[in-house]
Amino acid sequence: MRLLQAFARFATACLLAGLLFAGCASTPTTDWSSRIGVWTYDQAVAQLGAPTKYTKQSDGRIAAEWVKGSGPAVPELGGSIGLARGYSGATLGTGIGARPGKNVLRLNFDPDGKLENWTQNY
Repeated sequence: MRLLQAFARFATACLLAGLLFAGCASTPTTDWSSRIGVWTYDQAVAQLGAPTKYTKQSDGRIAAEWVKGSGPAVPELGGSIGLARGYSGATLGTGIGARPGKNVLRLNFDPDGKLENWTQNY
């Protein structure tokens, strides 16, 4: 019985430690400003994959967007009204929820294919 209790405590401690360390992990951020004038479109595709949107302008400039995962939740409000035949009333239901925002990275490249500027929104 003591062995079983000791194992249960050990397993619980391991689970809590695993959750703690998993919660502490973070994704490193990219310093896009340091890549201006150096990084090429081909390097962007090699690292980020094919862009979600791609536009090549007549002067050779490239605008590319990558939509990755989701950003912070964006609040939204919804409602509904229902009427039923034979009933003398109406119902109104409202709710406040949240939908995930989009994480959009936009990279603009000059005619030589070098990173010219960038924006990112969540």
